[in-house]
Amino acid sequence: MLLGAGLLLLVVAVFVANNRPPGVAKAEIVTLATGNWHNEVVRSSVPVVVDFWAPWCGPCKKMSEIVDEIAGEYEGKIRIGKLNIDEAPGISQRYSVQGIPLLVLLRDGREEDRLVGAVPPPQLRAWLEQHVETPSAKSG
Repeated sequence: MLLGAGLLLLVVAVFVANNRPPGVAKAEIVTLATGNWHNEVVRSSVPVVVDFWAPWCGPCKKMSEIVDEIAGEYEGKIRIGKLNIDEAPGISQRYSVQGIPLLVLLRDGREEDRLVGAVPPPQLRAWLEQHVETPSAKSG
């Protein structure tokens, strides 16, 4: 029984990986922690969306799936990182995390915006689009 379930998960993972829409790359999603926060977030050359989550949070799991699903659409424009609040309480306190799931958009380590709760993909895309720099926005 367990072998069958494991095989099914493997088949689903391969199917998802091989059926990504054309032109959408698989994004690198960084696991954030106290030890790599400065290098991965503060020193990032692009804005960073931090997914604050915990393993015991059901809505966090759903939101994580949504973030994973669309992250590749923003590769090179926005960096995605995930922070387990149970493993980094100091960072969670610094950013006043009061409820999860929570997405916080940071530039140079400073909060620019936040999105609270599990939201559907179109709402997440609309939120991200507000923070993506377009060529016209850069020039003028």
